[in-house]
Formats: sequence, structure tokens, C-alpha cells
Amino acid sequence: MKLILLIMSILLLYTDYVAAKAPIKVKVTFYNATKSQCDSTPNETAFGCKPKINRTVAISRSLKKKIKPKSRIHIEGIGIRYVEDLMSKKIKGDQIDVLIKNRKEAIKLGKIDSKIHILD
Repeated sequence: MKLILLIMSILLLYTDYVAAKAPIKVKVTFYNATKSQCDSTPNETAFGCKPKINRTVAISRSLKKKIKPKSRIHIEGIGIRYVEDLMSKKIKGDQIDVLIKNRKEAIKLGKIDSKIHILD
């Protein structure tokens, strides 16, 4: 019985992944929730969420037309995250900003070319 439940869970995850729209090429950057990297309210995202490390991503305004707020996405090479914030109007092109622990780590990680898959 446990094996059947495990297989069903894996199939559901796989179906979510495969059923998603075609991948979108993006530039991935990293940020932390501070006033210097956000607006005057770093503890609340543009979509009214509390930002969480290893969960929250901000999307560029060009992606806002393609991805609904609070959607679950898979970032190749990084994992599953949630669209909970919006990047500055100054950012052009398809870009996502991944919330991480601190500025030092953000600088170390730099910019990455990747693809995202919209899961829901």
C-alpha cells in the first residue's frame, strides 16, 4: 500500500512537471530582503506575502504577463520556488530574482542563465 501511494505521488509530481507550459528562458539573479535591495517594505512582497528564503522569487514585469502571482515554478538548477514578488520597473527582459540569506551569497552566485517551468 505504501509503495502504491509513493508511486502515485511521484506520478502526480511528474504530471505537474510535464503538463506545464513550455520552459521560459530567464536570467536568474539573487537578492535579500533589505531596504537597499527592495523598496521601503522589505518584509512584505509586492503580492502581499512575507518573503521566505528558499521559497520566494521576484519576477520582472515582462514575466508578469506570462506568470500569475503566487504561481509555483521550477527553476532549472535551483528547484521549486513561488512567485511572490515583483522586480523594479528598471529591470528589462525576462528575469527572476531568487531570495537568499545574505548579500555576500548573492554576490557569490552572480547571474545565471536558466529556464523556468510554470507548474501552477
